[in-house]
Amino acid sequence: MNNPSAAAPNTASSTMPVSAPLNRLGPGATQTTPMPPALTPPEWKSTNQFLFQNDWWHRAGLQVRNYIRRTMWRHPSLFAINTYRHNRPRVEQVEYDLLVDGFPRSANTFATMAFRHSQGNSFKVLSHVHVPIYALVALRRRAPSVVLVRQPRETLLSWIICCWYLRRSIHFGLSSYIDYYKTLLPHLDRLFVADFDWITGDFPEVVRAANRHFSIHLQVPVANVAFLTEVQELVFSSKSDEDLHFFTCSNPDARRVRFKKELAEIVDGPIYRRGLAQANALYEVFKQRADQCRALVK
Repeated sequence: MNNPSAAAPNTASSTMPVSAPLNRLGPGATQTTPMPPALTPPEWKSTNQFLFQNDWWHRAGLQVRNYIRRTMWRHPSLFAINTYRHNRPRVEQVEYDLLVDGFPRSANTFATMAFRHSQGNSFKVLSHVHVPIYALVALRRRAPSVVLVRQPRETLLSWIICCWYLRRSIHFGLSSYIDYYKTLLPHLDRLFVADFDWITGDFPEVVRAANRHFSIHLQVPVANVAFLTEVQELVFSSKSDEDLHFFTCSNPDARRVRFKKELAEIVDGPIYRRGLAQANALYEVFKQRADQCRALVK
């Protein structure tokens, strides 16, 4: 693994080339997720009823799938089969200076671009794998890693809207959130965790805390409007036209508010109450860990 201190520039104002694409999955991997069709989907609710699947056969199928997923997430040799299927980087072989990962819609893109922008072009960040086994292997390799977490209700609402074209049910998204953080739970006291509000609200403090936690020397950027503006520009410049659709864009967009309100009435209903309670319990534990990490620089 490269020395992070050697990759850091002298100032925090160095920028990545505007044309540089966001290599989410690291060297040797490609993104194969299908892009949404070129349309504005105000009719998403009527044309995507798969979101609300609640049949017994759907829940039973999810239980089987989730069991297989949890088993693979705990064993790198089994997960290697999945890396070939989805063109993910080999969990035992990929090289990076920092791993940044969390469940989708947890500020993954912002954190990735902020670290790359503040540390320089040669700094290798592995991100957007959205699989907990990479964080577990990073612990074993003693590699720096940042696990991101966001309040589950907001995460789920954002995930449903962003990934509507993937034809996944709300049950699938909720169970995936639970499985992701439940897999990491036994190792929580060794993880460096940053919650959504912390990573987006005080990124320099996150860097200082990571330096203290991992005994490394990352460049701490200046917390000002210029830095945040440059990071946002890099987020936009790294996206394709399909990614910039207001449904799928990583940045907040007021046009999604109406859809979130409609979804919230469904997600807050009795069907998902038990799953949300379990997800909230996990979030509170990870939020406490994030507070402990933040206390390192208080």
